[in-house]
Order: sequence, then C-alpha cells, then structure tokens
Amino acid sequence: MWKRTCPFAIAAILAGIFLLLPQLIADDGDDSDGSRQDDGQFPSEFAAKVEQFNRLLKQERCNEAILLGKQARLLEPENPVAEIMVLKAKLLQQDAINRLSRKFKATLVADLRAEPDRSSAIHETLRAAEQAIDGLKSGGDESAAHGRCLLNASLERRIGLVDQICSLTDTQKRKLRLSGNGDIQRFLDRVEDLRPNYNDEPLDDFVCGTFCFGNPEPIRPSRSLGLFEHGSLFAKVLKRSLSETQAAALEASRCRSLQSDE
Repeated sequence: MWKRTCPFAIAAILAGIFLLLPQLIADDGDDSDGSRQDDGQFPSEFAAKVEQFNRLLKQERCNEAILLGKQARLLEPENPVAEIMVLKAKLLQQDAINRLSRKFKATLVADLRAEPDRSSAIHETLRAAEQAIDGLKSGGDESAAHGRCLLNASLERRIGLVDQICSLTDTQKRKLRLSGNGDIQRFLDRVEDLRPNYNDEPLDDFVCGTFCFGNPEPIRPSRSLGLFEHGSLFAKVLKRSLSETQAAALEASRCRSLQSDE
C-alpha cells in the first residue's frame, strides 16, 4: 500500500541532505591527492549530472532523477554525493505518491454524508480507495480503468449535488463533466509519471523504516485535498459558468454545510 510519510522525519532527512550536498560537492573538488586532475572529464561530468538532477527534482520528475543519481554513482562509486542523490529522489518520490494518495481518497469521500452512527459508508470507501491505490501504483490498464471508474463516480456525484442546488442547464453539466474528466486524466497521468520502477532497489530500512512511513490515515481526509477543489479545472469552469443567482445559492449551501460541521 502507499504508506503515509511522517512529515517531521522527511523534513529532517531532506534538511540534512540539503545541508550536506553542497559541502560534499565542495570537498570533492578539493581532492588533495591530485587523482581527480588525472582525468579532468569526471569532475565536470559529475557536476553536470548534479545540476541536471536538481532541475529534475524541482519538476518532481523523480524516476528520471533516480536514474541520473545511479549514473552519477557509476561515474564516481566512492563519491557519497551520488548515493545522497538517489536517496533524495526516492524520498521525494514517496512524498509525491503520498500526496496523490490523499488526493484520491479525499476525492472519493468528498460528497459522502457522514452518518450519525459513524457507520460504514466512508470507512468502506476509504478501504476501497486503498485497494485501488495499490492497483494504480503497480500499473496496468485494468487498474487505471478501475481508478478512473471510481473517480468518474465521484465526479457525477459532485455534478448531481451542484445540480440540486443550482438547477444546472445541460450545457453547464456538459462543461463541468468535460473539465472534471480533464482533472481525472491529469491525475492518472501524474500517477503514471511517479510510478516506481519495481526493478529498483527499495529504500534502505535503516534510513526510512517506520520512522518515515506509518499506517494509512484512518480518518476522513480534508475535502480541500480533493481532485475537483480549488485550482482544479472543474472549480474554474464551475465559477465561470454559474449565473449570479446560481453562484449565490451555491455559496449559501456551502455556508450552511460549514455551520453544520461545527
């Protein structure tokens, strides 16, 4: 399963990496025995890989960054910077995967009503989400189709609820459906980009173990994390397409919902 990252552990590890990496690079350049000068290609080539690696991390292109770190490790096997590069990329990959996992769960349960006896509806959906996440992580057309099916159901549920409040026209529903499908496709593409290479060695237990990864969250994720919330294509189209009367009705409904949750 996609496990939850402990933010404090991740922050501590990454902070150490950020502090250590420049110093290691500087130390590498000050090799006093002159062995680096015997082959001037390696330092410049290694530095270029470090620079490219940092660009990839900024874009969260983690699998490419991991591969580059391994190339750097082959180039200079004794240089600890290369090992840190690989570890750093894997940690950021895991963190990005965890964020997608929370977004997926938040989307599936966003419009489910919490029952007074706190019974099974939301908890069963979260369990189903865990199974779907495992499938998405491992890949395959069937898993992607299942994940899309669950997200499509959430999209239709969202459109239905907005329609109850705002009495949407057919044109408005069509626009919302198209924009929501765009958000779903973007999400699935991102899952594909971040999917780990299973031929890769796992993260070191000594470094990560239970320190970084705990059990999945048993509670309902915040709705604001969902796929169709602020900043999504769905939210932008919804804001543009509603009339003033519809927008006022939707805002009033949101206010009532917030008050009832307090």
